[in-house]
Amino acid sequence: MNWQPAKVSGQVGRCDAELRHPATGSVSLRAKAPDADGNTTTQSILHAYRLR
Repeated sequence: MNWQPAKVSGQVGRCDAELRHPATGSVSLRAKAPDADGNTTTQSILHAYRLR
């Protein structure tokens, strides 16, 4: 897996991410989120969608 950072913008409760897609294959997504206490959570969706 070759994770690439995405440009994220928005506000609390609503964010948008600008993705760069490979020419073919599938796209996997990963999000990381911290809280005020320094704890983090990570969510991954492997093969979220395929490209034509």
